Amino acid sequence: MSSKKRSFREKLSAELKRFEQKYIDPSRRSLRLTLRRRAMMIHAFLTYRFRSMSAWPDRFLLVRIIGNDLEPRHETGQSRRNVEFILKNEAHFPDCKKVWVVNRIMDNNERRRIIELLERYGQEYKEIPFDLSEYGKVQYDFGRLPEDGILSSSKLLTLEQRTIAKLEISARRNKVNYLMNNNGARNFALKNFGADFKWIMPWDGNCFLTPDAFRRIRGRIMRRPYLPYVIVPMARIEDNSVLLQPEYSVKAKEEPQVIFRADAKEEFNSEIPYGRRPKVDLLWRLGVPGRWDRFPVDPSDFPKPSLADEAGLYQTAGWVARLDSGRPEFEVGKGSSARRAVGRDEAILRAIEKADSAWVERMLSQRGNALLFYDREALRVAVSNYPLASAIRNHADDAVQRGPYSVMDKTGLGPSGDKHDYFSPAPYWWPTDTDDKSFVHKDGDRVPGSALFEPGSEQYDRSNLQRLFDDTTALALGWSVTGEAKYAEKAAELLRCWFLRPETRMNPHLTFAQTVNGKSRNKTFGIIEFKDIYYFLDAVALVIESGSLSKCESDELKAWFSAYSDWLESHSGAQAIFRAHNNHGVYFDLQRFAIGYFLRDPSALATAGLYARSRIYQQFATDGSLPAEMRRAAPKHYMLFTMQAWTTMARMLSAIGDDLWNFRTNDDRCLSSALKWTVRLWNEEGGDEKLDHKRLHPVLADLAEKYGYSPPGLPENEEPELLFKPTDGIAPFWILRRS
Repeated sequence: MSSKKRSFREKLSAELKRFEQKYIDPSRRSLRLTLRRRAMMIHAFLTYRFRSMSAWPDRFLLVRIIGNDLEPRHETGQSRRNVEFILKNEAHFPDCKKVWVVNRIMDNNERRRIIELLERYGQEYKEIPFDLSEYGKVQYDFGRLPEDGILSSSKLLTLEQRTIAKLEISARRNKVNYLMNNNGARNFALKNFGADFKWIMPWDGNCFLTPDAFRRIRGRIMRRPYLPYVIVPMARIEDNSVLLQPEYSVKAKEEPQVIFRADAKEEFNSEIPYGRRPKVDLLWRLGVPGRWDRFPVDPSDFPKPSLADEAGLYQTAGWVARLDSGRPEFEVGKGSSARRAVGRDEAILRAIEKADSAWVERMLSQRGNALLFYDREALRVAVSNYPLASAIRNHADDAVQRGPYSVMDKTGLGPSGDKHDYFSPAPYWWPTDTDDKSFVHKDGDRVPGSALFEPGSEQYDRSNLQRLFDDTTALALGWSVTGEAKYAEKAAELLRCWFLRPETRMNPHLTFAQTVNGKSRNKTFGIIEFKDIYYFLDAVALVIESGSLSKCESDELKAWFSAYSDWLESHSGAQAIFRAHNNHGVYFDLQRFAIGYFLRDPSALATAGLYARSRIYQQFATDGSLPAEMRRAAPKHYMLFTMQAWTTMARMLSAIGDDLWNFRTNDDRCLSSALKWTVRLWNEEGGDEKLDHKRLHPVLADLAEKYGYSPPGLPENEEPELLFKPTDGIAPFWILRRS
């Protein structure tokens, strides 16, 4: 045997022995090489030796990826400061080129400063831009949540805060992937800087190499260049200045960075978002042992992957420093790992909220002074439509003769003893025959005084609230169509009396709405009595526009609704209604969205689409029915009443570029099937419900406009009703709504 062949065989034998010692020892938890793996080792060695890759010069490409600062996980500007530290202090390494990726920096000021810094130091870089228009199209992902509708369910309240954060992030996975783009940028680095480099290092922007660290990495690779993956352990640094000490070294034990040979087959999984072990997924596939093998896999996580074809074909080399994050409490010390995880989750949610708010703010800016429900162009055209304009004027003329109204008008007194607190009775809760302290629920059977405008209702606030909503809307529409100031001035008087004057104003909460025996409940069901606020606030906007309220009065009115919105967000009974599985939940969403739009509060609008979609999982059956409404004493009424809320919600969401109309769950629950099911139910014979079929007109209009569907067997060319009973859930002059 020639000495050349003998030398090759000896080298191959020595390499196999080293691999067997490392991987076949049964006492280790790491990857165990099967015969197939041993064969792959031999194949890797031979392939490298006898093919062109061994002839490539060992040139390195160090690509560092600069991402967003995520507070509170990082300090603002920390990414830029670390880049500057690297540019000022990192040595030049032989056969190594350094380039950068500016990865979807959302803060334009910070992005500009980073690029100026790179250009000042003559650095080569590529940018993956953050495009708000692209971000606005990114959809939610409910596929990895453990339970349908859990984000709007009371079950969420039983979970730990960390678990809730994981679920919230899971539903926003696509948004996280777009904004943070960790694995996407790493793969971009592997593919977009030319083919002249044998070793590519797609590393985080806060990675720093000392001369000794690079020397160790390069030396190890030169000894075993036939292995296509190199694992480089990372060390967290509290004080960057220690890295400037000559021959500084540290024992690195944190999650490593990875070096790829140019012909390596694996890459990062771009579906796995930041915060959910995006790099660990690759380590698992390569069979790299570490503490990540003990990490539990959450139900909302991607499952642990199987081994890749090139598993085991790696070596560990040298170390790399992870520069200071500006948050030392997250980096070192007992409990730092747990604190880091909590801080990272909070940072992700903050970043998504910031991006969502920026998108909503753009949509609001594009809409200008557009109303939320009513359409200004339809109001303008109504002026020349005599029958419609006449009906609006007549309705406004009637409203001029009534009011003003106030919570002080009621003859009863709520449990707080303060007449400024809104007060109404729970309509279906009756005292038992035995005593007046125990009550029984009788769905559909109203207690005296709880129905709108009936004798006895003067004890409470519900009837006057409805008069306020409807008369203010009639007057505002009257002013808009006729231009006559008397209508706007009367509407302003109504608003002053109910919301502004100290002696008559309502306190901004509904704690004592729908009480049982004069006592508030854990669930504040009376919130639904504010259900019509979405069209009422359009009327308020018109009154403000008319100039009938002073600037100070307008600001006070906005402050009232801001306080009421804060109560909705903070009161435990209100939050219980937010999580209701029936019409109360979606009407809660309507209120919160309408107030957010009226106040032009992007953050209040940003999550509306998420929770609306979660409710579809929660409230809709796969056949299109709403089970909670079908259990009611008047199922036809409640199906239609609830679907009016859903179509209004979809209409509102379209104002911020969010298409709920065409959203479908993975099992086909959607608005179109629910609307069609409602129409079929309405037309069924039998039952005791005798309802006006004209209540279907808004639903039929939605089916035709959004889905091109006209149910058979219904009256054609029938003039639509303009005004319905408040209990029907249809806005006055609904045909003026925005398409």
